[in-house]
Amino acid sequence: MSEPRTQIRDYVEWTIEKTPRIRVVGRYAAYTVGYLVAILVDASGPATVLNRRLPDDPDDSVDMYRTQARRAGSSVWIPVQASRRRAWLDVYDDPDSCETLDLQVLQIRGATPLRRWRHPKTEDSRWRVRLACRDGGTENDGLELEGAWLELAWLATIGGWPEPELPEGPRTSPV
Repeated sequence: MSEPRTQIRDYVEWTIEKTPRIRVVGRYAAYTVGYLVAILVDASGPATVLNRRLPDDPDDSVDMYRTQARRAGSSVWIPVQASRRRAWLDVYDDPDSCETLDLQVLQIRGATPLRRWRHPKTEDSRWRVRLACRDGGTENDGLELEGAWLELAWLATIGGWPEPELPEGPRTSPV
């Protein structure tokens, strides 16, 4: 019998908070409805961050369903893909036109949760991260990443980025 593949959340170095029960119930209800709609539309089912597994081959893509990148001064968001070793921008949704992101030369300049939850570092919490070059270079300087906390933590593990602190201010939410 083969060994079960590692979950992404077990591999990342950032804190992944436990999702409150009420959000889990609400999320599964929404996923159930989304799944039923997806079956009726194209039978592929909804994309989810939860319980995602790492591929056996380190060069195979880990689906980054909810992470996108935007360059400074641009209004266009570009899908981000990653493997265990590298990340790339999927510019034209074509494997031959992908642009590699050198995550090791980038550093976090700022990070902001897109919603003010009491638990902002759960797997599916949405964040925006602003990046800058460590060595003063200009390639990918001012790049912004927006996506699920778990996916950003995955990119941070590849790039060796420290976990960002929560911004000051109230954390309000019914959950």
